[in-house]
Amino acid sequence: MRVLLGAALAACLLLISTVAANATDPNWAFPPSPPKPGEVWVHNRTTPYVGVVGGYNVAALQAEDFKFGETAWLGGAFAGVNVRVNEGLMLGLEADYVLTDIKASTTDGEVHVIAKTKYLASLRARAGLPAGPALLYVTAGPAITEQSVTVPEVGLAASELKVGLVAGAGVDMSLTKNLFVRLEGLHYRFPEKDMGFMESKDQQTTLRLGVGFKLN
Repeated sequence: MRVLLGAALAACLLLISTVAANATDPNWAFPPSPPKPGEVWVHNRTTPYVGVVGGYNVAALQAEDFKFGETAWLGGAFAGVNVRVNEGLMLGLEADYVLTDIKASTTDGEVHVIAKTKYLASLRARAGLPAGPALLYVTAGPAITEQSVTVPEVGLAASELKVGLVAGAGVDMSLTKNLFVRLEGLHYRFPEKDMGFMESKDQQTTLRLGVGFKLN
């Protein structure tokens, strides 16, 4: 699965580079982008929007000297708004909340350690470059998650809210005046935190596909 995720991330970067390479060609556009005959619309990006996402998550977790990883599907929603700085730059702010079912475990001798992460949330700044029907962007900001660690053999369990950072890149592609699709890769990094009986930290990488709707 990690090989598959790596290939998908590479495909995401290839798509972004292709759009960027053709951005200066006025005749270039993705097939879905032109309006229908008799219909006139522009790529309105300075408006609030909402959407849903689904994707895949790879987590690398650590509890004391125990290191383990797991993969899981995820799904959730996002909302945001963009403002135009000039013809070549868009700035925005976006919030998202996704549910994921990361449940990783490892065994060292007779000790069995289980770590779980059930959701990821973030508030991210975005900077984007319009390219015909596409908006190429980078994004970063604070992120939160809740991680639980359990050692069943000795009856130890703890759950902690963690605050970290997330950064990534993606492309929004207009299909109609109000509808767009998204391909996005994000990397989350949460610092080490005392769970009461051990220290834990985690990193997570997600690849997402989304559909958004502009509210204007």
